[in-house]
Amino acid sequence: MIVHNGRLTSRQTDPSLEVQRFVARSERRQESRPPYTFGKDIVILEMPTSEKGGSAFLEQNHNYPVLEEYALKCSKSKVLRRAINVDVDDLDKCLMDIMKVKKIHVQKDPRFKLSLRVCVLQISGYKQLYLCVENLRKQPYDSNNEDHEEQLTELWNLLMPNQALKSRITKQWGDIGFQGDDPKTDFRGMGMLGLVNLVYFSKHYTEESRQILSRSNHPKMGFSYAIVGINLTEMAYSLLRSDALKSHLYNLIPGVPQLEHFHQFYCYLMYEFDKFWFQEEPESIMLFNQYREKFQNRIKGLLINQNVMFTLRKANSL
Repeated sequence: MIVHNGRLTSRQTDPSLEVQRFVARSERRQESRPPYTFGKDIVILEMPTSEKGGSAFLEQNHNYPVLEEYALKCSKSKVLRRAINVDVDDLDKCLMDIMKVKKIHVQKDPRFKLSLRVCVLQISGYKQLYLCVENLRKQPYDSNNEDHEEQLTELWNLLMPNQALKSRITKQWGDIGFQGDDPKTDFRGMGMLGLVNLVYFSKHYTEESRQILSRSNHPKMGFSYAIVGINLTEMAYSLLRSDALKSHLYNLIPGVPQLEHFHQFYCYLMYEFDKFWFQEEPESIMLFNQYREKFQNRIKGLLINQNVMFTLRKANSL
């Protein structure tokens, strides 16, 4: 099921899974608007579109954290510029400093502080999420690390529950899409982030991951499941690093985004790419990069919409 601009449209999908892409109507966000927006070093009270053009800008841009971040960065005030990197522990003081600089009274405008608090949490939270993801990406797979080895074994057991590994280094890893006898060499680009994402998808969407693994063995349109999964981790990471995921995460989480929200977006990519691949019917796996780029451009196109939000849920949880 897809919810797009408030309308339900049907699409053929696996009976065990529904993908919901929710693009919120701008009208639904009207009541949650903050009464102020930041101009360059000026707090502008929202006005009708016929007055000074202040609200005309707001009418066309509904993603307030994105607007607020730009305005805070451009501000001449150090107090406002510091807000985009504020720690959660210093948040209340930061908000009070901003209101003091802008001469805003909480009693007169109680919504302002609440709205600004949410925006600042989302802005600073996005930066924290990127650092968390980056640290995981920089962590290399270590075969001497017991936790790393346990996660790799868990991935195998989730995907191949009826077949035991004969040894740690074995050609069996090719059955789930690794290139060699030792999967650790395939994690060089994305580090532990690649493995953690694969395990997360297999653990939280076990039936779906096994279905995709089975489809990846197609005699003509097959692909290396694990390698494609790591490749999609790189795609998700690149979108996060380029700030392309801001609208999605700002719409999804009214606060600080967590690592799990990044994993969930990755799961969405895994599920959607599998369908995309078989819909496109590529002639050869040698054309993978070409189709990967096409898929990534499609996702980027959706992310341009400031009201976009991606979710992937089991059908019985909707």
